[in-house]
Amino acid sequence: MIRRLGICLATVALGIGGAAPKYIVEIPHPLLVGVAHLKAGEYEVQVRGVQAIFQSAQSSIRVPVQVQKDAGTIRYTILETINNRLYVIHVGGTDRKLVFPTVETTTNVGE
Repeated sequence: MIRRLGICLATVALGIGGAAPKYIVEIPHPLLVGVAHLKAGEYEVQVRGVQAIFQSAQSSIRVPVQVQKDAGTIRYTILETINNRLYVIHVGGTDRKLVFPTVETTTNVGE
């Protein structure tokens, strides 16, 4: 019985460990991220490879993202925006930041 419980717990741990990270982010006002428009509201952001999925009750939006290590653990989630365009999310409670390339940087790659 104990052996079965140990195997079951190990299986659950592997399933959780393999899951894509999810973060809750509050968008205070409409923002442009990549070429997508985000309305104000709460989003669950899930990172899958090079894609970030912004999921709300009304919509699901996929945009390119680069996950980078921040300078240290950030206490609160911070959004970096310029002219209503979202560039970076510093994820609170982690040392991760989500960097969203702009249309200009994605079209000029290699030039």
